[in-house]
Amino acid sequence: LIHVFLLLYCCYCFYIPVYSQNNKDNFPNKKFEQDYLFVQKKVFENSVSAGDTNTAISALQNILVLQPDDSIRKLSLLNLYFSSGKYKTTMQLASKYLEKDRDNISILDAYSKSAEYLGLKNDALNSYEKLFYLTDDSYYGYLMAYMQYEMFRYAECYQSTLKLFAHKNLHKKSVIVNF
Repeated sequence: LIHVFLLLYCCYCFYIPVYSQNNKDNFPNKKFEQDYLFVQKKVFENSVSAGDTNTAISALQNILVLQPDDSIRKLSLLNLYFSSGKYKTTMQLASKYLEKDRDNISILDAYSKSAEYLGLKNDALNSYEKLFYLTDDSYYGYLMAYMQYEMFRYAECYQSTLKLFAHKNLHKKSVIVNF
């Protein structure tokens, strides 16, 4: 345990300030980079199991500096930001990821829900429309119609609702309504 703590302390004090995402040659050797990555993965696992979202986010950010193309960790980071209520950060990060992967369903979903929670109805509507047409999932059709209704676009909402009622998979979905 003391070795892990010392390794983390050394990483944060001596190597992290000079390390940048654009220059991967700053680590003194490959073995150190592998050890650092191993430690960050353990920190992430431990913090998730302990429910420490902030530490998990920090560890994922450190891992993504070394492995910027790790799409699973990118989605995990988005989910952590979203689940901790950091919707603006989720939207900003999702926007960045969508620049490279415009049609990623999971990233679009995080972006649209964050936009909705932030009150950015037009952004949410545009994303829900795109999700509906990409997935053909009636869930996104419902969210699209709901956002149109929220934005007082009643004619569009009516048309979307008609499309939704005619949707081939609508009978397979269930809705729970609580009063």
